[in-house]
Amino acid sequence: MRKDQHYYMAYHIFRSCGFPPAQAKTVAWACQYVDDCNPSNVEPFQVGQRMIFPTVTADYSFWASPTVQEQVYMPFHFIPGMKKDWLMKVVANGMIVRRIFLDSLRDRNGLFPRDAGYEWPENLYRVGIALHAYQDSFSHQGFSGFQDDRNSCYPWYHPVSAVPNVGHAEMRNTPDETDTQWSDPRNDARIDNGKRFCECSQLIAFMVSGRSITIPSGTGASFARRVRAIKTTYYGESFGYDADEWFDAAKKSSPQGYAHTDFAKFQRAAREHRQAVFAELLERKVVIE
Repeated sequence: MRKDQHYYMAYHIFRSCGFPPAQAKTVAWACQYVDDCNPSNVEPFQVGQRMIFPTVTADYSFWASPTVQEQVYMPFHFIPGMKKDWLMKVVANGMIVRRIFLDSLRDRNGLFPRDAGYEWPENLYRVGIALHAYQDSFSHQGFSGFQDDRNSCYPWYHPVSAVPNVGHAEMRNTPDETDTQWSDPRNDARIDNGKRFCECSQLIAFMVSGRSITIPSGTGASFARRVRAIKTTYYGESFGYDADEWFDAAKKSSPQGYAHTDFAKFQRAAREHRQAVFAELLERKVVIE
C-alpha cells in the first residue's frame, strides 16, 4: 500500500474509532514511517559520545540480500501466512499478522480494546508498525518476502523477470496502488485493489472499536481523491507528514533527550515488533535458514 492508506487512512480509522488527534497522528506516522525508515533516509549518527545505528524497516536497494529479506521484508511487510502449500506466503488477515496487530493494541494492564476498563494502547509506535504489516498482508497477499520462484509472475525470457523473485518485484508497484485493478499472471486471478484495501480498513476498525467506519470517497477512489477527502473530513486538524522530521529531530537531540524523541521510540518499537514476529514463527517451529 501507499501513503494514502498507511498514513491518511490509518489516521481516519483511528480517529473514527475514538482516538484523539495526537494519538491517531502518532499511529499513522509510525505506520507510514515503516516505508520511509530506509537507508536512503536514515544513516548512523552520533548523539554525544554515543553512535546510533538505526534499525531500518524498509530497503529498496538490497532486496536480493537474504539478511534484508529476513530482517526487513518479512517482519515488516511480508509476515508469513503459514499455509501448508507455502508457509512463507502472505495471507490477508493471516493468523500471525492479526495476532501481532491485536497484541500491539493492549493497554498497560494487558487489556484489549473491547475489554471493560480498557484505556489506550501502551505503545502507539508499536501499533503503527503492526498496522503497517497488517495492511500489507492485503496488498502483498500471495507473495513471499523471501526470494522464491513462486513469486515469479513472468517467464524467464521476459525483461521484467531479470529482477530477483522477492515479493512482488516483478509486478512493480501494482499490488500497492489504491485504485488499480489487475490480473495475477501466475493464475489469471482478477484483483481489485480498492475492494481489498476497503475490506482491510473495515477489519482494522472492527478490531479496534467493534464497529464499521465510513470509507472516504468509497471503494475505488484514486490516491489523490482519497487523500483530499480525508483532509477535508479533518479540516483544522494538523496531521501533515514529513518523512525526515523524526530523524532530523533525533540528530539534533541531546544525549539526555534522545531516548524521548519520536525516532528513538519508533526504533525501540520496531525491534520489539520484529522480535514478536520471530517469536510467533519459533512457536510454530519455523526455522529460517
